[in-house]
Amino acid sequence: MIGSADRGADLYREECASCHGPQGTDPVPNPGSQEGKVPSLNPIDRDLFSSDPQAFAEKIDVIIQHGSVPAGPNPALKMAAFGDSHGLSPQQIANIEAYILRLNGVDRAQLIHPGMSPRSFFFLAVLVLVIPLLFLGGIYRCLPPRPPDKKE
Repeated sequence: MIGSADRGADLYREECASCHGPQGTDPVPNPGSQEGKVPSLNPIDRDLFSSDPQAFAEKIDVIIQHGSVPAGPNPALKMAAFGDSHGLSPQQIANIEAYILRLNGVDRAQLIHPGMSPRSFFFLAVLVLVIPLLFLGGIYRCLPPRPPDKKE
């Protein structure tokens, strides 16, 4: 599902900014966690980042859907399970993911896979459409002429 980064920005402000900061850069303190603060989303942790938008979205989707408990003896804040129990729709989650990708300079539009490049499609179209027409045209010219219809 492809999300809208603009709609994701609105949802982010409502659902995420209180812990991760308005632009993902100002996380709040998280006493009892190993890092001592909520993870930054801009830039996001290197283990989650990918320049491949599909891989990036898949990595963060798991955390957004099912939540996360930070490492540490007793973290005060835990990531809510926005898909499981917090009630965001798959489209809303995709919108937030698109916004997080944008914060990290990854173009979510690359998630749309046309299946093949335009160049490959052109050559395939030539193979499938043009060559058979040329072949059939050649066969037609090789056939003996039809005798004219007899009129009585």
